[in-house]
Amino acid sequence: MKKSSARVKSKYCKLILGMIILVFFMVLVKVASLSLDAPGEILTSPVPRRETANPSQKNELSDIKVELTPEEQAYLEEQAYLDALGPVKICIDPDWEPYERINEQGVAEGIAVDLVALIASRTGVELDLVATSDWEESLKNSRMGKCQLLGLLLQTPYRDQWLVFTEPYFSDPSVLITRAEHNYISDLASLSGETLVLPKGTGTEEAIRRDYPNLKIMIVESEAVAFEMVETRQADLTIRSLTMAAYTIKSQGFFNLKIAGQVPDYTYAFRMGVVDEEPMLRDILNKGIATLSPQEIQKISNEYIAVEMQSAIDHDLLWRVVLIFAVVAIVGLLWIRQLQRFNKILTQKTVELEQVTEELNADIIAREKAEAEIRTLLYHDQLTGLYNRTFLNQMVLIPEETHPVTVFMFDLDGLKEVNDTHGHLQGDMLIKNAAKLFVRCFIENANIIRIGGDEFLAVVTNCNEQRADDLRDCIRQAVTAYNLQIQDESLEISLSMGYAISGNPATTMAEFMQKSDEQMYADKLRHKKGIYDTAENGIWIG
Repeated sequence: MKKSSARVKSKYCKLILGMIILVFFMVLVKVASLSLDAPGEILTSPVPRRETANPSQKNELSDIKVELTPEEQAYLEEQAYLDALGPVKICIDPDWEPYERINEQGVAEGIAVDLVALIASRTGVELDLVATSDWEESLKNSRMGKCQLLGLLLQTPYRDQWLVFTEPYFSDPSVLITRAEHNYISDLASLSGETLVLPKGTGTEEAIRRDYPNLKIMIVESEAVAFEMVETRQADLTIRSLTMAAYTIKSQGFFNLKIAGQVPDYTYAFRMGVVDEEPMLRDILNKGIATLSPQEIQKISNEYIAVEMQSAIDHDLLWRVVLIFAVVAIVGLLWIRQLQRFNKILTQKTVELEQVTEELNADIIAREKAEAEIRTLLYHDQLTGLYNRTFLNQMVLIPEETHPVTVFMFDLDGLKEVNDTHGHLQGDMLIKNAAKLFVRCFIENANIIRIGGDEFLAVVTNCNEQRADDLRDCIRQAVTAYNLQIQDESLEISLSMGYAISGNPATTMAEFMQKSDEQMYADKLRHKKGIYDTAENGIWIG
């Protein structure tokens, strides 16, 4: 018995000694890491390219021709292209720390700025910064051709209209930010009616509106304002990248906020956007992106969001910590035998508790799922999946910050004749086809509602007269294209349409509907007279 006890004690002593040695080596590694050189300066301009040879310097007497490989020929073509292109004008978000910003001295800085500068230097691309006041101006400059490159953005169908995108060069997981008392969020689809706030101009907004119509979307000016809205209970949550969340919470002091979940399908894959007239520039930049290593990306990222560390080690303090650790370990050894007597009971109770917890969690998940399904049935039309009149009845006033607002009213002409002649199943198919057409045209800032058998309504926020006209033309073109390709004449779509626009926050939904309804019926009368697409269908009411 004594020999067995001695062996146990010897075993524990060896364990404690090993732990002490492990801690000692961890401290040595830490000290060694502090002695590494500080990071070098971040490139802010590309390495100049070598000038092409002067033709006068060539040996004109030589008639020897060198056969170039395809790779060498492609390289020469790229160099000639870059020489002809000259400095590439680039726009960035001037206020999106830590990714990119323009500081008080007018110099661009940030994680993305340094990465793009590194890529440009490796490909021989010269960059010329076009300063803007905000991200909206940067996007506008890109669309108008005032800058050929956007440094950091997400690829979306809307931006595909005028940009070609590089491969991702910086990825960041998306996280949900809530107040500290908020429960963990396992799935955004389980929420209903909660307000999600986003800064304007983000690619995330388009995806959230498409994938999670159960959420109310609020758009604000900046990242910091979005976090402040959550902190002050004016919004329930926001979704941002992990890097942005960590930086903003730390720099702005939002310490009563927390990360309450992750959205795996929404990983931020940041790319460069090149105007579609310059696809070769995109291909050249992709070659530079391929040279980036994870270590280089992490090093640049750490320069902006890494926790500061002290530059020297207090060795007296270090030895005191090691000594205290050793004493605690020895005292703990004396208690090990006593604790072993309780381990079995504790393990059994833990298993029982885990079983009860799993059952409770299963009940909670089932209840939340049932509640989400009920809310979906309450606010959505079962035939089309669009919002229904119950949802519309809650929209008395539209928030001031979303004006101007345009409300479209649609009537599906001839539905009764289709039902009477071909049956209600054919009529239902016609309704669903029309609903799909609306969803394709209203892709941003829109709530589409089926308010009756053949009547639809679309509420579009941040929609001025120009955008309203564009949406009207989109609907007309989509109807024409649909009718040209449909085989069954009974499924051809004929729409009467009207819309009303207001910039006055006091305008009620009833006023919107009345004016747009009048415009729609005027359009219906024109259709009956055989007049199509010859008059404006909108009206300003405020």
